[in-house]
Amino acid sequence: MLIRSPDVTFSTLGDSSILENSETRLTFTGASSRLCTAIWSQLDLRESVEEIAGQTGYSARSVSDFLAVLSEDHFALDTGCDALLDADAALALTRRCAAFWNRHVMTQPFPRLLFSGQATPSHVLGWGIEFHIFVKAARDYMARGASRIDGPTPALRGLWDHFVDEAFHDAIFREGLIGCGVPAGNIDNRIPLPSTTALLNHLWEAAEDGDLAYASVFALMQPLTEPPSEENVRARYAFLKEVYPDAAPLFDAFEQHDLIDASLEHASLTIEPLLRARGGVSRHEMTLITQTIQRTADCFDLFFAGIQSHYRNRLTIDYRQIPRIDAMLPAEA
Repeated sequence: MLIRSPDVTFSTLGDSSILENSETRLTFTGASSRLCTAIWSQLDLRESVEEIAGQTGYSARSVSDFLAVLSEDHFALDTGCDALLDADAALALTRRCAAFWNRHVMTQPFPRLLFSGQATPSHVLGWGIEFHIFVKAARDYMARGASRIDGPTPALRGLWDHFVDEAFHDAIFREGLIGCGVPAGNIDNRIPLPSTTALLNHLWEAAEDGDLAYASVFALMQPLTEPPSEENVRARYAFLKEVYPDAAPLFDAFEQHDLIDASLEHASLTIEPLLRARGGVSRHEMTLITQTIQRTADCFDLFFAGIQSHYRNRLTIDYRQIPRIDAMLPAEA
């Protein structure tokens, strides 16, 4: 399957074709411009390089070379594969897909606003509240995913260990929110936004689907090939604590959590032992992996958009109505 990034726009200026997102601009002129125009219009409509070549009249080699240029900047993604892949090839494709969709999620409006230091105090605390709910839910969906009984013990051990590592990390974020002045009762009795519920439902359903679908959701959250250094983690949160001083305890919690993950080498893909245990990964299995990663990205888009839409002022931090069914029932005679 050929996919073009939903964050890239196409335009023309004179004899030039321009592809750009919020970070990068690619300009093609002359014959390259004509090639760009022809191929870009066919992406998302064709299954393979050969189909695009047949539709546009360009050679498969020319199409493939152009797509390689786009892939370097995550402008396009080719999830096509052979009928049977070895573990290394399957891992490489999984990482490409994870990096592509992770970049998409992190360049959406709310993540860009938040991590550039331009979010409002209500947005920052709202993000902390919904993220706490997301982390706390690990005790449900990760328990289901880790309880898989199919497969060799060495491969499944990684699922168990991952669950044990993450099961009670919500306490870290709870303390961070309390340090920012959010009452403990407000945190403990909070119901998630519908957009957060959508993400949690997806994670549960992936856990229900099987070990590959379950492990695939973490690929989106593990796009790095190696864990960040302690210096990088501390520098990132030093900036956020500087621009959001009132939320410093919350970012202390995020920093603590990220340092724990780095020490546990959570940049290693949770799915890797499962793929290696199979010996060969079928096209059907690879499609399940790539589609699950894409759906997970869609749900994270909703998660972030819901935070930006709801947490507009301090009142949304201090109060959220708990739905009660008795309010909808007729009064007793």
